[in-house]
Amino acid sequence: MSKNKREKYERRRVRSSYISVTASTTLVLFILALIGLLVLSSDRLSRHIKENFAVGLTIESGIKDTDREQLMESLRMADYVKDVKYVSKEDALQVLKDDLGEDFVEFVGENPLSDKIELYLLSQYANSAYIDSVGVVLQENPMIRSVEYHRLMLDEINSNIRTIGLWLVAFAGLFLVVSVVLINNAVRLAIYSKRFIIKTMQLVGATRGFISSPFVRRMMLNGLLSAVIALLCMTGLIYYLYEYLPEYRVVMDFRMIGILYVAVIVVSIVLTGMSAHVSVRKFLRMKAEDLYY
Repeated sequence: MSKNKREKYERRRVRSSYISVTASTTLVLFILALIGLLVLSSDRLSRHIKENFAVGLTIESGIKDTDREQLMESLRMADYVKDVKYVSKEDALQVLKDDLGEDFVEFVGENPLSDKIELYLLSQYANSAYIDSVGVVLQENPMIRSVEYHRLMLDEINSNIRTIGLWLVAFAGLFLVVSVVLINNAVRLAIYSKRFIIKTMQLVGATRGFISSPFVRRMMLNGLLSAVIALLCMTGLIYYLYEYLPEYRVVMDFRMIGILYVAVIVVSIVLTGMSAHVSVRKFLRMKAEDLYY
């Protein structure tokens, strides 16, 4: 093989190794970002579910509208409250009619329901223990007859959310470790194809820093390119979900998605740079004859 042909062959091999590293790193980062998005969405969904769980405050009949409004305003000012809504007994009756499909008032003769205030708590306070303690205080108000909520349903929601959250975090942590191993192996294979160049530079007197710097910079650029490609794919997926699955918008937090994007870029650059540095140092410590094995 002539010298020119050999040089062309070596250049093609180097390019293919960099393309391979970029492709494999992109795939790993995309899956990692997808899992991160899933974790963020599940957290947002759990908060949405908890904050839409209503605690019913049955109020005494005959109280003035101004007194009721003052009560609702004082509830809104509480640090554990997200929202407060008034449901009159007429509105409650209409909802019940729609659910049952018939007007049972014709049989009982009057509307047996009461006016209510629906209390929606912030997610961190939506648990039965806290609601019970707050309920005791609220019932001391003469305008509030009773505090009611579906305890079993709330406990089941919190239990399921905790279980799903733990599994998601465990899975995300496991895949993060797998991602580190896969990216590190891809970088090491790319550096392996240039082990003889590394050793030759060392033998002619080049310092370790001088030898490793170009490889580290190149791999960090590859990591940046891989992250950009992966995040462009992720952006396309998010756009599809936002446009064609409107229900997903409830759990979409663009601030947290932005933080996720920055994290993916930083992880990719740091990880590829560190892997390249460690791989080059490894070949520098090896004896020349060991490079053939």
